[in-house]
Amino acid sequence: MRNVCHHLTNRVEYFKKLKNALKPNGRIAIIEYKSSDGRFSFHRRFGHYVPKETLNTEMKEAGYKLVKDLDFLPEQSFMIFSLADKASKSANANASVVV
Repeated sequence: MRNVCHHLTNRVEYFKKLKNALKPNGRIAIIEYKSSDGRFSFHRRFGHYVPKETLNTEMKEAGYKLVKDLDFLPEQSFMIFSLADKASKSANANASVVV
């Protein structure tokens, strides 16, 4: 996902439901604008960002673990997540996926 998480109203529920769409050993890569680097930007001024600490917390709550946290983009964070517990995917097997 690139620069869209800030548009999701309930990210924890969204990512809980997304588990069923992941292939075995699947991962979710999230690229999102950083909250601040001291410079003016449109996306920060109008709230088009999610701090990576918030994303990490919400993904943990949804049942994922951080696999990689990359820091090569000047205005964005780039994190890769996998399921925290492989059994959590089968526990949600009957849940519907909303994308």
